[in-house]
Order: sequence, then C-alpha cells, then structure tokens
Amino acid sequence: YRPEMSSAPGSVSQIRESTSLIMRLCKETGTSVFLVGHVTKDGAIAGPRILEHMVDVVMYFEGDRQQDYRLLRAIKNRFGSVNELGVFRMTGKDTYRVLPCRGEYHLLEKGSFGSIGRPVYPVPDPEKGVLGIHLTPTLHGNLMIGPSAEFTEDPEDMANTAPVMEELLAGARYLLGEDCSFRLIRSFSGIRPRIVEKDGTPVTDFRMEEDPDLPGMIHLLGIESPGITASVPIAKRVAGMLREDGSQPQDRLLTERDRSRFPRVKEAAGGRMICRCETVTEGEILQAVENARKLGALPTMKGIKNRCRASMGSCQGGFCTLDISRLLKDKAGIPTDRLTYDGPGSELFTGVLKGGEDQ
Repeated sequence: YRPEMSSAPGSVSQIRESTSLIMRLCKETGTSVFLVGHVTKDGAIAGPRILEHMVDVVMYFEGDRQQDYRLLRAIKNRFGSVNELGVFRMTGKDTYRVLPCRGEYHLLEKGSFGSIGRPVYPVPDPEKGVLGIHLTPTLHGNLMIGPSAEFTEDPEDMANTAPVMEELLAGARYLLGEDCSFRLIRSFSGIRPRIVEKDGTPVTDFRMEEDPDLPGMIHLLGIESPGITASVPIAKRVAGMLREDGSQPQDRLLTERDRSRFPRVKEAAGGRMICRCETVTEGEILQAVENARKLGALPTMKGIKNRCRASMGSCQGGFCTLDISRLLKDKAGIPTDRLTYDGPGSELFTGVLKGGEDQ
C-alpha cells in the first residue's frame, strides 16, 4: 500500500504500483520474491487480476481440509513449462527426488520384422535399475523399439539424438539377431519422471514399502512400464500390506458414471475411409474431434492422430492430410487456415492457391 496515492488499498492502481516497485527491486538486486494473494471460494485470485498479468510466474497451492493431499500447479510461467503438477502429502519427508528422464523410441512399419505377438524384454541390468531397451508390439500391428533412459536438466528436451537411436537399433538386433532388418517410419521421444534417492541413485523398479516413520503410508516407487498393466496386482499387494497393519481397505467398482468418462472412439459411426494405412473412417475422425472438444481442448492434427491413429501409418499423413483438413472444414467447422499440427505456431496452411480454398 502506498499512502501517497489517493486510491484505496486493494484497488487496481494500488496493486499495479506496489507490484511494479517490488518487481523493480527484484530485478535490480537479483532477488526472488513470492507474492501471496488471497483467493475466493471458487479458487480465483480475489480482487483485481492485474497481479497475475504483471508477475512472471503464477502458481496455485490448492487443497481441501478434508483431504491429505495438496496440489501445486503453475498457471503461468514465462521461463518454462506449465505442464507439471506437484502432489504433496504434507508429511515433511524428503527421502526421494523426481528428475526428468528422456526416453526415445523407434516405430517400425507393419510387416517389416516378422511375427512378434508379445513384448520382448531383456534381463534387467541390476546396476541401472531399469528394464532397458525392449520390443513392444502395438495393438495395430506395428513394433516399437525402446525406450532409452537419459536424465536431462531440461524437462522439455524431447529431441531425438543419433547416438541413442543407433543404440536402440543395436538393442533390437541383440534381441532378434544381427541379420534382422527394420523399416523405420517414425522416431519420437518423451519426458517421464524418474524417482531417485536423495543422493541421486536411481530407484529400482516396483519398490513397494511402508514408510518406517509414518505407519499406514505406502510408497510405490519406480512403478513404470508396465505399471498400468500391473495396477490390479499392485493394488492387491498394497491392500495386503495394509491388512497386515490392521487396516480394512475397501474395494470400489467403477460405476456407469465412471465408465462414461472413457468413451471409445471405435464405437463411432463409420463412413468414408480417410486414412487407408490405418483404416480410419471419417466417422472416427469426427468422433475424435468431438471428444477433444468435450474436454475443452482445441482439435489439432496431432490430437486426432493420437486419438484415432489417422496419419499414423507408413505414409505419415502424406496421402490423407488434405482429406482430413477438408473433412474438418466441411463437417467440424474448423477453417483450413486455423488448422494446426500441435497448437498455435504450427499452422499447416499459409495461404490459398489456384483461386479457391478447396484447392
């Protein structure tokens, strides 16, 4: 509050001037400052929202007094990603750390590797504590080689690197034989969180243990691939550990309301075949767009690709991209000049040639 100003405390001018002075002090001295703002019952910052627009980072620390967990989420970040979420139990334990780990994959064309009907895993390296490079057949007949495991300082570094990709091919030849040949159609990577000990030592896969200082608190560490596949046995194991301590965990089946949150794109209407490589119809593409809109997401080519596999075949969209763009314009109301691959800044079309939008 600045008494020399005539406006009342909490007004737009007071907040703007006070925040400006604090920010100027921070930049001149190299000091980081946290400004704590009050929130309404709906979770929004109370009063004028000018505070959110002026600062570099806006973070919400949320929770419910009836629940044990607290969430820390970034709403605005001029220096990095907002795609991270911190979940805290508020126990004061700092035994483990989470570091970003990059994994790279190869995707092989259908039929380029013979017949493999199940995942192929090597014997895990006990020193690394990870599964290592393995082969995973997809539901659609492709084969994935990977992943690698590289700790990185940048949680947004999802580059493909030549040495690692060669390492993946070498790992595949080790499992299938040196004479195997592969037809690659795609290479990609992603970032996943890896749990490490406080001293940086990687945690081995599938550690399930009770906290020695907090009875009833079960740590599930290193639950990575195939964590989802093993989720039911893991739940039974944890329930058994709790019963040993005298607790009585309750099972709960999914209700119809729960099931309705997971619509199946394959139940969509058929129609004309758009993507011949993956046999995806226009009805499936339109259903994927509708599902994205229900979640409040902006339909993109990458989102459609992930939801129904359109353009995921051997041509990688070379034959169907134009048909998909026309379908989205005519039946989904998405103008061609606003269609992007993965959000703003990745527009697919920059203009009109030959005198018409449909050309």
